[in-house]
Amino acid sequence: MAAIAVAATLAVVEPYSSGLGGGGFFLLRQQDRPEQPRLPLSGCPGNRAAGRWPDFYQDAEGEFQRDPALNGPRAAGIPGLPAALAKLAEDYGNLSLQRSLQPAIEAADRVLR
Repeated sequence: MAAIAVAATLAVVEPYSSGLGGGGFFLLRQQDRPEQPRLPLSGCPGNRAAGRWPDFYQDAEGEFQRDPALNGPRAAGIPGLPAALAKLAEDYGNLSLQRSLQPAIEAADRVLR
């Protein structure tokens, strides 16, 4: 799948703009399927997919607590791109993940030389 190759290669050649630690989502459009699945890339603890939104940063009275949202373990985001690329390859790709990552691997080899 070209999206895997592009996302992984951008993570190598433009890591400050698009990298493995980033978030976002893939919106998939497949000609033979009417649904358009979305694959979230965010592993943020407050993420709706984690089932913790909107009260993850609220106290017992329902008030938003700024400090836990910015500091400490509940403020950390978990990079979602690596898992999303693997899921894309497994569920939607025509090529293996290894084959789809080959352009990024070759770009990394060139950068390191």
